[in-house]
Amino acid sequence: MVECDLAKVETGVRFSSLAPFVKIVGTTDVEIKLNSKELSFFVFKKGCDDMLNIIKEKLDLSPNLKKKIDWAKNYTSTSIMLKKGHLIRLEPSNLAYVDPHKVIINDYTFLFFNGVDTFYINNLNNKHNLSELEKYFKLAKCS
Repeated sequence: MVECDLAKVETGVRFSSLAPFVKIVGTTDVEIKLNSKELSFFVFKKGCDDMLNIIKEKLDLSPNLKKKIDWAKNYTSTSIMLKKGHLIRLEPSNLAYVDPHKVIINDYTFLFFNGVDTFYINNLNNKHNLSELEKYFKLAKCS
């Protein structure tokens, strides 16, 4: 049996088609090939190849959040496209990422997380309180 020494691990992310290539050099070498179709995540070490499984679980909107989004949508008479978020886990590691719920209105993407009284617009830098949601739905509708 071969044991992996995590301090000397190289990590690579590979995608199926031609894509930009990025190489980050630090304490470990991380090789990333970007592609939107298929994602494979590998951990490499000389003499030891372990594959991390990517598990994507769909998240439901919390009832409280769904009620607030529906209220703002109905109050402003705005048509929205709702995409539910995901919990993305890399097994057998302890790495996980929460992909937020998304509401799309024209060129604006509103990002929501369950159990939080804030939302984001287009990226995680533009943070706003849920109490202001109808105001931003109106602005997005008018643009």
